[in-house]
Amino acid sequence: MSTVEVSALVAGDEGLCNEVRADDDGHDTELLRFDCFRVAPHHHHGPEADDERLMLDLTAAGESLDWTLNCFDRGRLGPMIERAGYESVAESLDAAAVAASMPQVVNSARRIVESRLWPLRIPA
Repeated sequence: MSTVEVSALVAGDEGLCNEVRADDDGHDTELLRFDCFRVAPHHHHGPEADDERLMLDLTAAGESLDWTLNCFDRGRLGPMIERAGYESVAESLDAAAVAASMPQVVNSARRIVESRLWPLRIPA
């Protein structure tokens, strides 16, 4: 249910994007996106719908990738998916399957971050 990729913004910010996707009424839908950027980390509830964007306070949350992975690990996906407007997806979420996939999600995210030369350099 989660996709992990590196993303760079035109403004020069960069970091790891974690997409939470699921089938919603027969369509592959991005339900949540966690943009673990270096300068302006944030996350989106319903990026393909209302796209509520919430900035992350690094002072309170600490490192944005750790905060994101902790949300996954602490069972916060269901409530966040529901807030994004996908109640039926949230109700059908298999918490045991999410928990079982967490080691792979964490390993993939860490491997991507470690394989990159941070900060990324964006050609002018």
